[in-house]
Amino acid sequence: MSRIDYGAITQAIHDVIADDSNVRDLDASVEIGAPIAVRFPFVGVYEGRRSLTSGQPLAVGRITRYRVDWEVWVADFSAESFADAARRRNDLLGHVETALM
Repeated sequence: MSRIDYGAITQAIHDVIADDSNVRDLDASVEIGAPIAVRFPFVGVYEGRRSLTSGQPLAVGRITRYRVDWEVWVADFSAESFADAARRRNDLLGHVETALM
């Protein structure tokens, strides 16, 4: 069985988000695996977990199906108010969702 390069998939997710013109217009920091927001606005791409899908028989020689999760965190900051930060975050989140479609 060939190996799946999860790192390359994570990099591709990062590249799609970072190359989106709307995300670039907001000057968002797009990072892979950053433990904290490097600067705001921030988009973090994280490799999640891999788990067996439910209802599979565990038998040798059978095809095994996995569910692989990635997480995308979006954050922003505003010194004006929480509501302003939330509005800015939601705007960036919408652009990230559109980029990933």
